[in-house]
Amino acid sequence: MRLGLEAPDLSRWTLPVAGGLGDDWTRFNALQSRLAPVTPRALSLTLQAMIGQDLVTRRLEDRFPPVALYGLTGRGAELAGAVAG
Repeated sequence: MRLGLEAPDLSRWTLPVAGGLGDDWTRFNALQSRLAPVTPRALSLTLQAMIGQDLVTRRLEDRFPPVALYGLTGRGAELAGAVAG
């Protein structure tokens, strides 16, 4: 694959997360709602792995309490585009 990802690098939720994030920044709970029945642990582990693979980026908004937002990187958008067809 052009992205340099192999099947062992992808968890069960990697492709659904890439498709679920879309073009805009998304909060964890909103993403979890879109991907039901994903568990919070499975989603958290998948997001961490995707951040490590440079597919997803995490941004903290300076509010009280801080809000974590997730978005696709260029590589992640390419993966989402490949999944969408």
